[in-house]
Amino acid sequence: MALGDINKDGLVDIFLAGNQTSNRLYLNQGNLQFKDITDQAGLNSSGFWSTGISMADINGDGLLDIYVCKSGPQGGKKRHNELYINNGDLTFTEKSKDFGLAEERLSQHAVFF
Repeated sequence: MALGDINKDGLVDIFLAGNQTSNRLYLNQGNLQFKDITDQAGLNSSGFWSTGISMADINGDGLLDIYVCKSGPQGGKKRHNELYINNGDLTFTEKSKDFGLAEERLSQHAVFF
């Protein structure tokens, strides 16, 4: 699980890693109400094994990006860790190869500082 304010509204949003189900992103709407925006955000990962998530501003634009560590058979489709760059409109674009972060070895979690 990773917690962070993805849309800079002052509310903490929730991202959950999935392995036998898709990862999920929940947008905090206040008063303990959350909306599942996984599909509209471009983050559905059905069929792939995620192990850990980190939120950090990887590209320095002031918005939290999402880095997802993966596990599973080597060389499989989408086996590499994924970096989702925040587009600022509640959508994300996968850019791990562009940033040199498409690690294919077994990963549990990553930390950025």
